[in-house]
Amino acid sequence: MTQATEALATTKSHPNNLPGILAMLAGTVAFVCNDSIVKVMGAHLPPGEIMALRGSFASMLLLAACLWYGALRWPAGTLRTSAFWLRLVGELGATVSFVVSLMHMRFADISGIQQFQPLAITAASAVFLAEPVGWRRWLAALAGLIGVLMIVRPGSGTFEPFALLAGVCVLMVVLRDIGTRLVLEGTPALFLSLTSALVVAVFGYLMRWGETWVTPQPLEWLGLAATAAMIFAGYMFVTIAVRIAELSVVSPFRYTNVIIAVGLQIAIWGIVPDAWALLGMAIVVGAGLYTFHREQVRRAVVLAPDPLPDL
Repeated sequence: MTQATEALATTKSHPNNLPGILAMLAGTVAFVCNDSIVKVMGAHLPPGEIMALRGSFASMLLLAACLWYGALRWPAGTLRTSAFWLRLVGELGATVSFVVSLMHMRFADISGIQQFQPLAITAASAVFLAEPVGWRRWLAALAGLIGVLMIVRPGSGTFEPFALLAGVCVLMVVLRDIGTRLVLEGTPALFLSLTSALVVAVFGYLMRWGETWVTPQPLEWLGLAATAAMIFAGYMFVTIAVRIAELSVVSPFRYTNVIIAVGLQIAIWGIVPDAWALLGMAIVVGAGLYTFHREQVRRAVVLAPDPLPDL
């Protein structure tokens, strides 16, 4: 047995749950702080410029990481598969729709809507990947959708049209994740992240033709570099968390980003979410946690001799 195999076996038999929880929290904080900085800079910089410059910084970090870990090697034919390009389209669509809607929506609201992503992915996996999803998880997805509607409240005086764009972001994330699942096995995650960052940066530069770009101030250059570093750190911390700890323990801590987003919205913009928005966020998070619980039950049953009839 090699040293790497022994280390992996040790990690699986003796998971480091506390360090894993801390890593998941660190990754979550990094992602939410990235979003808040982007929203603050959006008051002065157009979306395309932010995506272009942040994507350039992120690409440099990811290229260095790929070279360090030897992740620039991938299975032959990866770039010719439809799954690879499906993933890129989903990543690009998700980034553009999220950044644009982030500029026009309340910070906590858009963060709450994004929590519907795991539920949407569960539903899409059943429809497009033929994965088993029972009635309980379908009801959880429906409850999550109701929670999202409570946050955006279409037809009311508080409805923001850009909430529809936030919903498009959720759909694009589903497209991205389906493509990711179908990408050839053995394709390094760092390489996929690098291609995503490059595509987003290039598209950001193309958006210059429809925007009025301004020269970033020194503090904004620092902010752009910080957002790229936070995205990189976020992915690294989350990866560490799921590798060293039990997935059932660390994954629910992803939902702390709603609490952090509400706190940042109050601290930075002085806006307190109303009762309907808070209730909607709670429903979406609760539905997501229940869906995750049912997934753990399903996995346990797969390994058991007598399968549970309802998933």
